Formats: sequence, C-alpha cells, structure tokens
Amino acid sequence: MLISTITPQELPQNDLLIIDVREKEEYKEDHIPHSLLCPLSTFNPENLEPIEGKTFVFHCKSGKRSQHAAELWSAYWGKKCYNLEGGILAWNKHHS
Repeated sequence: MLISTITPQELPQNDLLIIDVREKEEYKEDHIPHSLLCPLSTFNPENLEPIEGKTFVFHCKSGKRSQHAAELWSAYWGKKCYNLEGGILAWNKHHS
C-alpha cells in the first residue's frame, strides 16, 4: 500500500512536507510549524506535485480528512505518503 500511518514520535526531523488539509480558520488557530495548508474542501492532488527527496505527510485534526487526501494524492501520483495518526491533536500532545 502506498499510504502508511505515522505517529508524531516517528516523524523524521528533516525532508518532510507536512500538508494540513483542515480549513483556513482551523489553521489560523493552530498549526504545525512550516506546514502547507491545502484544505480538503478544495484539495486537488494535481496541484501538489511530488518533490524529490521529500516525504509527504498529510494531517488534519484527528486523521480522517487527511487519510482521504492522502488516498487521493497517492492514487493520482502513484507515490508513497503518510497520514499523521491522531492528527494535530496527537502532534500537540507529543510536543507539549
């Protein structure tokens, strides 16, 4: 399978592109530093080309929306990507 789950503890330190698929208002309230906002409501995998050497990690609040976005992206590009297990809730818990 081209999509795997990854926990905040398992994330490598470098070579990540973290894609936040929540809406703008959610992103403004709280987001993972240096994450790229691509709301699921307007998500088009064609507009998010793979980048050589970058690991794509999709996330949302808890992991459901990002799983859907990861499936769309992976099916379109035929590339491996990750869904952040537990979303930003898990990220915040790990980084508090």
